[in-house]
Amino acid sequence: DRTAVTVRWPVTVGVPFANGAIMPDTPIALTGAGGQPVPVQTKTLGEWRVGAKTPKWVLLDFQTDVARNLPKRLRVRAGKQPAKATPIRIQETPETITVDTGAVSFWVSKKNFNFIEGVSLSDRRQVLKGSSLYWVRDAGRRYADRPHGNSVVTLETRGPLRAVIRAEGWYAPVDGADERRMRYQVRIAAFAGLPYL
Repeated sequence: DRTAVTVRWPVTVGVPFANGAIMPDTPIALTGAGGQPVPVQTKTLGEWRVGAKTPKWVLLDFQTDVARNLPKRLRVRAGKQPAKATPIRIQETPETITVDTGAVSFWVSKKNFNFIEGVSLSDRRQVLKGSSLYWVRDAGRRYADRPHGNSVVTLETRGPLRAVIRAEGWYAPVDGADERRMRYQVRIAAFAGLPYL
């Protein structure tokens, strides 16, 4: 019976607040239907422009068990301390960014972005070494970022439950011609305790 199968899934959602309902430093907690605490990561996305400039939209990141075709009820509680979770581990150097979710670790190059350089599982087995992003025109000419190293790679989100690496640059011919053809922007999201990106 596939309807009985549950899957742990990451959720990212914005929650609106009325003007003055919470302050910038107000903690926000999340609980399940039975009142059990759910670890949550929060970030203010926008503020009210009048009054004390209190949060207008808050981004929530959390994980929940989802059963197929069944609703899931959660409650947002402002003013309560959120439950803690085992956080994502991140190591950043001038050359690379390494992210370890506890279930999978991966790394990307900041100097010559080529998507994901390597992936290892929690038992340290390496399941991917090297990858690439490219596109090919009708005539067969191949375009990628790597030959020119024009990418900018940053850690856009560094939270305990979700981390996001952002890369942007230009696709150029791999034959070395000085020709920028198409701009790209890539985001790689990782989630605490989960094995997928």
